Amino acid sequence: MKKTHIIAALLLSTVAALTFYWLWSADAPNADSNQLDNAQQAPAEAPGTPFIAGRVVDSTGRPIEGATVDTTDGASAVTDAAGEFRLEELEPGAYRLDARADDFVSAGPEAVRRVEVVLSDDSDAGVAGLELVLRRPAEVSGRIVASGRAVSDANISIYYLSADGLDGRLDPFVTDGVAKSGADGSFALDKVAPGRLRLLVEAKEHALAESRELYLEPGETLEDLVIDLAPSATVYGEVVDTAGNPVRAELVLRGGPLARSRKVTADTSGTYAFHNVPAGTFILEATASGYRTEKIDAVEAAADEPTSVDVVMEAAKGIFGRVVDPNGEPVASSFVRLRPPQGRWKFLRTDDDGRFQWDNPQHDSYTATAISQHYELSRPTHVTVGAESTLELRAGGAVSGRVVGPDGRPVNSFTVGVEAIETKGPRPYRPRSAGLEKVNDSSGRFRFDSLRPGTYWFRVQTNRYASASSEPVVVRAGSETSGVTIRVGEAGRVTGQVTDAKTGAPVAGASVMIFDPTSPFQANSTRTDARGRYDIDGVAPGRRSLRVAKKGYLSTVSAGVSVGPGGATTRDVQIRKQKPGEAMQFHGIGAVLMKTDKGVVIRNTMDGHPAAEFGLQARDVILAVDGEPVDGLRLDEVVEKIRGQQGVPVELEIDREGEGRFSTEIERGSVVVKKRGR
Repeated sequence: MKKTHIIAALLLSTVAALTFYWLWSADAPNADSNQLDNAQQAPAEAPGTPFIAGRVVDSTGRPIEGATVDTTDGASAVTDAAGEFRLEELEPGAYRLDARADDFVSAGPEAVRRVEVVLSDDSDAGVAGLELVLRRPAEVSGRIVASGRAVSDANISIYYLSADGLDGRLDPFVTDGVAKSGADGSFALDKVAPGRLRLLVEAKEHALAESRELYLEPGETLEDLVIDLAPSATVYGEVVDTAGNPVRAELVLRGGPLARSRKVTADTSGTYAFHNVPAGTFILEATASGYRTEKIDAVEAAADEPTSVDVVMEAAKGIFGRVVDPNGEPVASSFVRLRPPQGRWKFLRTDDDGRFQWDNPQHDSYTATAISQHYELSRPTHVTVGAESTLELRAGGAVSGRVVGPDGRPVNSFTVGVEAIETKGPRPYRPRSAGLEKVNDSSGRFRFDSLRPGTYWFRVQTNRYASASSEPVVVRAGSETSGVTIRVGEAGRVTGQVTDAKTGAPVAGASVMIFDPTSPFQANSTRTDARGRYDIDGVAPGRRSLRVAKKGYLSTVSAGVSVGPGGATTRDVQIRKQKPGEAMQFHGIGAVLMKTDKGVVIRNTMDGHPAAEFGLQARDVILAVDGEPVDGLRLDEVVEKIRGQQGVPVELEIDREGEGRFSTEIERGSVVVKKRGR
C-alpha cells in the first residue's frame, strides 16, 4: 500500500538510545569557524630507502623557504622555495622532528613541540606529506610594579593556556624565565609564540603574580602592559575530624586575586600551608575519602602576618565513594549511575581523584554502576547511605588498524578519532571524548589502547585526501580488534551562492560549513565573498548538509547535497532575516527518532508537522528511506537520508504493529526551530 501526502512543514530531530540528539544543538561545530584544507597534494612516493618529507608553512599556509628541519639524532634538511624538505637515507625507527626559521617561532619547549614520525621495520616506504607550521612571533612589553613602584629583577615566565605547535594544538605548558624586569620595572618580550596565555611574575617579597589573559595573534605587538604585584601572604592550619584526629586531606585555595587555584595535601599530622599567595579574600576547600567536602568562604589572607584556618571534617553522609580502574588507580571524570528502587536515575561525575559524593539522596540505597569511555562498566553494586563504596571498572578493549589510499598503499600522516559509538547501557558522554590520535607512521598504522566495549565507527582526516569513515568495528572486553582498514579517496567540492530570500541580493560574509555533528574534527567551512559566492574544498564524497549563518539572518541547514569525488557540486542557498525567538530552519518530516533492538523507531511525532499530519505514530519502525534499507545504518545516517531540499519528497517504508508494512511519500518543507525556553 502506498500513500502520498504533501505538506509544507518539516522538522527532523533524533534520539539515540533514549538520548535526544537535536540537530541544532550547541555540540555542532562552530558555524563561524573558517578553516579550509588548502594543503597541497603530496606526490605519490615510490618504494625505496625510508625517508621523511613534507613542507614548512606559516600560519596562512604560505611556504617558508630556508627553514631548517632536523631530528634528535642529527639528520637535517633545509626547505626550498616551495617550503619542501626531505630527510633521506634514514633507518627504521622513531624520529622527533623540529623546525625553525628566521623571523618565525614555534610554541612549546623542544621536548613538547617536536613531531614524532615512525618509520616501520616492515616498510621500505617513507612518510610524505608532513606539514609543519611556524608562526610570526608576537611582542609584549610593559612594566612590573608594586603599588605603583617599579619592581626590578622580577622573573617573567609564560603560561600558555592554548597554543598551536608544529602540527596541532598543544596541552597547556609553561615557558620559564623568558625575561627579567629592568631597574625601572620595564620588560620586553620579542619572540612570543602566539596563543592564549598569561605572564607569570616572581619577585622577592611578593606573591607569584599573573597578568590578565592575553590572546596574541601572529605578528601582533602589545605594549604598555602593567602587572601590579601584591604583597606575599600565607594561609596555614590543621585538618582534623570531629574527634580531633588528623585528616590527610587535599586542600584547594581559589578565587580572589588567584587566576589559577592552588592545591596542597595535608601531611600525616593534618598540617597544611599555602605560601607565597597574594593578599586577598579566597575560598578554601578540603576533600578527603570518607569525609564530606568542607568549603570555607571569605578566607582573608593578609600580607602582614600568616593567616591560620583550621578545618574540621565530618564523616561523609549520603552516597559517596571512589571509581578505580582494573589496577586500582582512580579514574577521573568518569560517571556513576545511581538507580533507586523507584524513580529516576541519578548521574554523578568523579573528581580528579576518582571520588564521587551525593549529600542528599532521596533513598537509603541505590544500585551503582561506574561508566567510562575507556573501560567496561563496573559490575552493579549495592550502595547505601553513609557507607563508602569502591566501584571497579573492568578492562576495555583495544583497536588497531591502518589507513590506506585509493591505490591500497599506506597513508602515513593522518589524524583518527571516534565518530560514533553504539554500546549497551547508558552512555553519558560524547564519542569525541575518546580523543584524537595524530599519526605519522610509514606503515599507516593506528591504535586505540583502551575503549569501552561496543560498536565503533572511526573517522580519518588527512591533508591529501577526503576524510573517510571505517566500517563498524566491534570492540570486546579484554581483547584487541585488529586488521581494521580505512580507505581514503579523492575529495570533492561544494560551490554556490548565498542570497537574501526576500530581495535576491547576494549575502557577503556568510559562514558556510559542512554540517556534520558527529565528526570529531573541526568543520570544513568558508565565508562568502562580495558576490555571495562560496567554494568549499576537501569535502568527503556522499550525501552532505550545509549550514549557512550570518548575523541578522536565520541560520539555515540545506541538506541532500550529493558530493562526488574529484568534482564540484553546486548548491545555492537562500536565507532570510531572523525574527526574535528563532534559532534555525531546515527541512525534514517532523519526527523524533530513536534506535532500539527493533531498528530505527519513531519515538514521537511533532504537532503541526508532516509526520503527525500524515498519521505516523510512536513506535512505528522505519525500514527504508527512498527504497534503501536502513538496517545496519547509524541513527545519524538515517537522519541525513531523510533530510533534504524543500519541496522534494521522501519515501519511507514503515512497519506498524498490528498493521504490517506500508510505504508513504511526504514532501519536505521548512520548519523554524525556536530558541529554548520559548
